Amino acid sequence: AGSASSGSRAARKAAPQPARKAAGRGRRRLAPAAVRGAAAGTGALLVAASACWALYGAREYQAKYDPFSVAPVFGYSKLRELPHDVQAFTQGLVFQRDEARDVLWESSGGFSNSELRKVDLETGEVLRRTPVAGMFAEGIAIHENKLYQLSWRSRYGLLYDLRTLEVIRRWSYSGEGWGLAFVSKQYAVDPRRDCFYMSNGTDRIHVLDAETLEEVTRVHVMDGNRSIPLLNELQMVRGELWANIWGSGYVARIDARTGRVNSWVNFMGLLTAEHMQPHPGHRLDVFNGIAFDDRGRGRVFVTGKRWPRLFEVEVNESAPVASSILPSKPFFLDEATVKRIHASMNF
Repeated sequence: AGSASSGSRAARKAAPQPARKAAGRGRRRLAPAAVRGAAAGTGALLVAASACWALYGAREYQAKYDPFSVAPVFGYSKLRELPHDVQAFTQGLVFQRDEARDVLWESSGGFSNSELRKVDLETGEVLRRTPVAGMFAEGIAIHENKLYQLSWRSRYGLLYDLRTLEVIRRWSYSGEGWGLAFVSKQYAVDPRRDCFYMSNGTDRIHVLDAETLEEVTRVHVMDGNRSIPLLNELQMVRGELWANIWGSGYVARIDARTGRVNSWVNFMGLLTAEHMQPHPGHRLDVFNGIAFDDRGRGRVFVTGKRWPRLFEVEVNESAPVASSILPSKPFFLDEATVKRIHASMNF
């Protein structure tokens, strides 16, 4: 009995060992597979993360830290120089053929001296002026014998009868008003309706229904992956939306439907020291004001705030002067001018 008991105990002691060893061997066999599975899962996550980075993160990173531009830059030629009132703080400029003469409608801004002017193109004589009380006048546009005028920070615009200059409507909008242009349905982002495009100094253009003046959408202006802010004066020229960049001599020529910058025009050097010799001590301001003769010879006119000259110009399309706007200082700001203007406007 003793030996049997010993044998049984030995058997019981011995019996679990192979099972434990077998189990141990099983665990050791499963471990590599588990590791391989975990590695595969981690790899899949890394691949997915890399894909997300490639699609989204890299794009945003590049736009922020490595912006690129693809639109070429063209130069210009001066065709004519015409007189311009040095007291006109030009915010908006529109060409019109009025009976037997060519005229410009000009919105001149100021905190207490804003006005709407009708100016003889050839002589610069102010034929008519209408004070604009209670707002800092900004961009203007003409459509169907009516003139539309923005205010800077008052958040409303004025609609005039073009013949009498009587204000027939006032409409409201959000944010600031800078530039304004009429865009027909042929070129507008919504091909079903005529629109007004309104800038506010950002990289987004507000699109207003031409009849209701309600905002219907916005257009984001970009060159390559680079957003283009400080969009100011707007004007449709031969199917493109021209926008000058505030504080610079550059004009972006934009696809009005997509917001893509097709090309740039560098108007740096347009006004020279010789132009200012008859005006010692005169305080100039930035390049602003684009008018297009859309009913005549397709002429383009540009000027600036308190500039003594208005220029008829053409773009030298034969060859670009640069392949893109880079390298250049961001948004081409004349820093001294910008600081002075910001200080005067309490930015």
